[in-house]
Amino acid sequence: MGVQFDTLDYVKTLTDAGVETAHAEAMARAQVKILGDLVTNELATKSDLKVLKAEILSEISGLRSETKSEFDGLRAETKSEFDGLRAETKSEFGGLRAEMKSEFGGLRAEMNAKFDSQRAELKFEIGGLRAELKSEMAALTSSLQGDFRTELRSLKYGAAIAAFAVSLVVVLIRLIG
Repeated sequence: MGVQFDTLDYVKTLTDAGVETAHAEAMARAQVKILGDLVTNELATKSDLKVLKAEILSEISGLRSETKSEFDGLRAETKSEFDGLRAETKSEFGGLRAEMKSEFGGLRAEMNAKFDSQRAELKFEIGGLRAELKSEMAALTSSLQGDFRTELRSLKYGAAIAAFAVSLVVVLIRLIG
């Protein structure tokens, strides 16, 4: 598509300004050539812009599809890695849980054994103390019973003597009185 350039009007404008006709016509031809080259080689036409727009839109669409595909791939890869990490973490926690359970079981058994040992020692000590206490109580009871019997006999004899003395005083008072 060429540029609409009115060479006749251009030549008339130049000749009216005092330029010779041959010279004005040469200038018009040169101007047409310069504008033609410019339009042909340098300026974009509407159809050129339409073609360029279609190419750019096609490029954008391709980039959009490529980017979406890459994002989908990254999303799938990331999800896969997260799933792997999740499984690995779950496994690690399961192992740790089992290890802790085993450790606690061992500690529990150790503590129970120590408690049982202490319990047996305490029972033995308490049994010894109980036997010693029974022996002491039996000795004390026997001693107290002997002392009590002795005291009781003393009291019986003392009471008998006192009763005899009272009876004797009563008899004397009757005799005297």
